[in-house]
Amino acid sequence: MNLTGLFTGIDPGTVLNVLGRSSFSSQQEREAEQLATRIAGQAMLKPPPMRRAPELDRLDSALRYE
Repeated sequence: MNLTGLFTGIDPGTVLNVLGRSSFSSQQEREAEQLATRIAGQAMLKPPPMRRAPELDRLDSALRYE
């Protein structure tokens, strides 16, 4: 993907400051990776709640003989 020219008004130094890595100890890096992994895992386990008309819930229940 070529993004050349997409953000022409941004100073390259600003981009480096925002996207550049900071200096962290290996323990801090490990903890950050563990947290990111847990967040990603939780995000995938919880699909957004389905919203539908109450009539559909009643129809579904009736068809399932509940």
